[in-house]
Amino acid sequence: MDLLLITETWHESSTSVSLKRVTPPGFCCVDAARPLASDTNIHTTHLVNHGGLALIYRDSIKAAKQSLDVTATTFEHLCVYVSVGSNGLLLLGVYRPGGQPISSLFFDEFAAVLEQICLKRCPFVICGDLNVHVDDDDDVHAARLADLLQTYDCVQHVNDPTHRDGHTLDVVITDSDRKVYNVSADTYVSDHALVSFKLDISRPRLVQQWDTRRSWRNFSEVSFEEDLAASKLCSDLESLDELSVDDLAELYNDEMQSLLDKQCPEVRVRRKPSKLTPWFDAECRACRRRTRALECRYRRTRKQADRLAWRKQLKTMRALYEDKSHQYWNGKIKDCKGNCKELWRTFSDIMGEKPTQCHADQYDADDFADFFADKVDSVRRSTASTPLQQISATASHSLHDWTPVTPSDVVKLIGAAANKTCQLDPVPTWLVKRFSSLLAPFITLFFNRSLATGCFPGQFKHAVVIPLQKKRCC
Repeated sequence: MDLLLITETWHESSTSVSLKRVTPPGFCCVDAARPLASDTNIHTTHLVNHGGLALIYRDSIKAAKQSLDVTATTFEHLCVYVSVGSNGLLLLGVYRPGGQPISSLFFDEFAAVLEQICLKRCPFVICGDLNVHVDDDDDVHAARLADLLQTYDCVQHVNDPTHRDGHTLDVVITDSDRKVYNVSADTYVSDHALVSFKLDISRPRLVQQWDTRRSWRNFSEVSFEEDLAASKLCSDLESLDELSVDDLAELYNDEMQSLLDKQCPEVRVRRKPSKLTPWFDAECRACRRRTRALECRYRRTRKQADRLAWRKQLKTMRALYEDKSHQYWNGKIKDCKGNCKELWRTFSDIMGEKPTQCHADQYDADDFADFFADKVDSVRRSTASTPLQQISATASHSLHDWTPVTPSDVVKLIGAAANKTCQLDPVPTWLVKRFSSLLAPFITLFFNRSLATGCFPGQFKHAVVIPLQKKRCC
């Protein structure tokens, strides 16, 4: 056992004899005693300070007590950052007295604590005694706690009874991506069982991934323009009179794809799956280099002056990181300017949430087609008894012919288009806009022939559809 969290320690302070007696050799202790009244006489054998939490850990593990910007009155908590080497996690011990009724204030305060924990954006585990019957699906407080955990993408891992009366009162909570092993609660040391589990805090190994991209830095617009002007799309449009609309669409895609592959071929690049912190800029890198240089100097000389200089620079670096983070996210929130979708996406980034994705083999096109067909049938059944609307008159207008498109119309429409590109496009939209004057005659011929023959190109009937799920994948 490396870590042991104890609730209801009934100790008065960090120097209490009871804590020293339960801390074996080779272990250390960090605690949070229940605050005593100012007029309490601690020099008496009759003093009993209920509540309290303590974390006993091996001396090979580093533990630093953390403070949360939350004032909790309905439960006690102990927040400690434990680390081994470069790996660490935030451990939060909680204890809610069972003699107090569960109120809405408890859930509000616990939600505030969860928010603080999630904003630290590091692995965490929450352990302790909440005195909530989390095993009872009919319990309103257990249901509310489950909803709260789901809101913050957290999972409660204890399923066995942890109290002698048969209920699960003690919890082990982590984020949904954290794996917890061998959770058991079969040894009763009091009216509560000892909950044990294993947790791997080592950082996942970064796996290098390869991606296919175009080297736009080496792209020459002058060479591309020369080749485009000499291509079939611009050189001799009269030779295209016998081509159908589908042939013109295929010619456009093939020629543009060929020119782009020649001037800007695809290359394989190696990338890491995780992105750098978005607010980490050149100033942060320079500050980190200075901090590491001072640390190396201290480890080499072991002088007290070098140690103080390193510690001072370390505090400066942490303050800079905090300031950069706040400035970046405040700016992102202000840039939303009433865009609720972008605002929620920004908050998801702040909370470290990941977009939910389904496995590729979980749904297919037939499943989506059946879903929408059932949806339409359901609407029709629910409105079957609704009387038909009486329409007095209908439009009788008809369209006999189209107004031909001119090259100037094409240039104007291309320039007004958004710079969005689909993976089915042969070239990026910005490149088409850049050379719209050269492409305008061909596109004019293409559009007019499509309108005159009443034929829509078959290649343009394909689309990439990415459905947005309302519910999380199981």
